[in-house]
Amino acid sequence: HEIIGEVTSLKRQKQFKAILAEREEEVQAFRDRLGSIFADLSANYDKILFLDLLRTAVDPEKVSISLLAEIGHMSVLDFVDYQGHFIALRKSFAKLMENAFIDHDFTAWREEHFTQFIKQKRDEELERKQRYPTPYVDYLVEERSRQYALFCREHMDSFITFLLSEIEPPLGNPYYQEIACWRQELRSGAYPALEWREHYDFLHKHLSQTSYDLCELFAAFREFSELKRPLYGKYPLTLTRNIEQIEQDLIASFYPLYGYGHLSAHAFGQAATLGSIFK
Repeated sequence: HEIIGEVTSLKRQKQFKAILAEREEEVQAFRDRLGSIFADLSANYDKILFLDLLRTAVDPEKVSISLLAEIGHMSVLDFVDYQGHFIALRKSFAKLMENAFIDHDFTAWREEHFTQFIKQKRDEELERKQRYPTPYVDYLVEERSRQYALFCREHMDSFITFLLSEIEPPLGNPYYQEIACWRQELRSGAYPALEWREHYDFLHKHLSQTSYDLCELFAAFREFSELKRPLYGKYPLTLTRNIEQIEQDLIASFYPLYGYGHLSAHAFGQAATLGSIFK
């Protein structure tokens, strides 16, 4: 094994030895299980990086026992592939369902609670000694965004599951009725140019005929904002310094430091140089 070369204090070394001696059987069991996985990785640094990449791909706390029994044969690459397509589809579909939420849930909430809501906000302004009142429309937009985020967190996985399924929509539920219309049109070949169409087609092809509990599977998926577990290793290419690195830092290190740019030289789009350059 090639050691990492990190300097460890004597106090920490004694702590590690005590823990290893106390849990010798447990540690040996892990070594036996991981031996074949690490067979081609001689450097301990690479082993830790490999573990962090696996943990970034799958959070075992979000995978239930019943789901694990169903997807135990699935490769990590397939899991990550499904996850990426699902997150892209959910993000786009959430924008489509927002108008339905405004027409139904938020309109009903506003009719019942608007007066008390604005009164509470004005009282808070008085307590803060705010000089000018905030327009009530700003408060409504903020509250609508908050409520819709909670609504998506609670229902969007079920909506996507229904979109990929063949079951009939529940009677009296306007959301499922609208999704059923979308599903029928998508199955008939409509909207081929939609930016999320490829994600829908991929998930429908690979998951619609499986025996998986799709709601449980979708609940196990994580987007970038949820990658907050600490890493085992320490990596120099991340943006963070002097604070604990988390999964987001590792994933972000695979991208350019300041993101992808979408600018190009103006000369490629013009037949002649702009005259204002010489002024």
